[in-house]
Amino acid sequence: MTAQQSADQTTPLRDRIAAALYDHSHPGWALSFPDLDQDQRDTYLARADAVLAVLPAPVDRRAVLREAADRIDRTELPQDDVDCFDNGARWATKLLRRMADETAATETPWPTRQRWRVELFDYLAEEWAPGTSWPTREQATERYELMKAKAPTWKDGTPVRRRVVRETTTYTVEADTEPAAGARQDGAQP
Repeated sequence: MTAQQSADQTTPLRDRIAAALYDHSHPGWALSFPDLDQDQRDTYLARADAVLAVLPAPVDRRAVLREAADRIDRTELPQDDVDCFDNGARWATKLLRRMADETAATETPWPTRQRWRVELFDYLAEEWAPGTSWPTREQATERYELMKAKAPTWKDGTPVRRRVVRETTTYTVEADTEPAAGARQDGAQP
């Protein structure tokens, strides 16, 4: 992980890498990565950290497009060299700048939010029912273990199925939906 990457930015990627490493090492196993105990998860998360350490920092697509446009729009070339490529270079520069303007900024309004839940399987509805939300996996796991010890079965003797689930909320800035100043609703120029 580089200094530019904060923990908020890398946590979902780190988890996906750890899960992929586990799935690669254990193809077809019934136990999935989120179901592992904390020691096993930590092993794969440490391996994911090693992968993140060699990955380049994330780039801002808008900045890359603007840099490309600036490199094409070079004024230091001799005039006779520029004339040969002037139309193509101007077209490419305009296209890259338009693409940069249309590209959403990579910054998010708020960091990704993660919460943990202990879910119960509802045999009548045949689906998982969400439980109380916890801010950390450790708190959810403690609650899971407590519930498992206190109520291992339903009244009819059927074992209670539970699982710990991570809920991840991300926020994305939408493109500007307001019309440009002076633009007409029918699209005609003023």
